[in-house]
Amino acid sequence: MRKRILPSVIGILILCLLTACHGRRSLQEKIADACGVDISSGVIVTSSDSHGGFHGDGQLFASVNFSDNRIAEELSEDAAWHPLPLSKTLTTLVYGMQTADSQTGPYLKAANGAALFPEIQHGYYYFRDRQSEQPADRHDDTSILDRYSFNFTIVIYDTDTNTLYYAELDT
Repeated sequence: MRKRILPSVIGILILCLLTACHGRRSLQEKIADACGVDISSGVIVTSSDSHGGFHGDGQLFASVNFSDNRIAEELSEDAAWHPLPLSKTLTTLVYGMQTADSQTGPYLKAANGAALFPEIQHGYYYFRDRQSEQPADRHDDTSILDRYSFNFTIVIYDTDTNTLYYAELDT
């Protein structure tokens, strides 16, 4: 009886160890998977992640710098990426919108309340609404500000600085 239990226990331990190691991906792999672009030639300059806790709410932000602008050609040919400027809704999410009577956003912000993304004039952006259940609506931002919670990814590539900015917000 003892001879049968020991191999089973060892097998279960090995399986648990392999499962735990398999789930870990680098931040670069996560970004590449999320926006469909190979960013392995880039270097992560900054990153922060406040996700955690029971519900997994939080914000992930990273900037990836490239030594040249080769990635811009790839983005210009990818239908999921769009040339700047951002839509009014995405501008509100990323930078905030101010009128004479009110201030809305930014929703992606640093601890001091300032926008995480720098002002970017030239480049491309990718948006994915991870809360949408319909595949056709995953890149549609028109009604996102009418919700009580957000689960989206936005990526902006700055062609002037060869920098890709990546953010996820989950509330």
